[in-house]
Amino acid sequence: MLRYIRFTKIIIFFFGLTLKVISGYSQGGFDNSTRALYLFDMARYIDYGPGFADSSTFKIGLLDNTSELLFEMGNLSRTRNTIQNKPVQIVAFRSEDKILHTQILYVNKNSGFNLNRIKDGL
Repeated sequence: MLRYIRFTKIIIFFFGLTLKVISGYSQGGFDNSTRALYLFDMARYIDYGPGFADSSTFKIGLLDNTSELLFEMGNLSRTRNTIQNKPVQIVAFRSEDKILHTQILYVNKNSGFNLNRIKDGL
């Protein structure tokens, strides 16, 4: 019985420690490597409809004034080079009027892009 109580105390201690560590990391938000991983993972589960079968590549567009996320996406695309059995192509856009068709478009809200203009252009 004494072993069971010690074992239970140890499990509760490690569970509490795990929760503390997780809550500490969750306060920081996403970094660029986490964003890249999230975009790649999310893209695997979206149904793009019958027109997607005609696409030769899977395009992920980044509307951003910086290059940090583009760099992380490029690194990730080296190890995860296909999404839904199509080769991945990362495309960077620096302004709303340069956007071309992509399966996913990431827009950095801190760059100050006009979302209504983007929506109307698509």
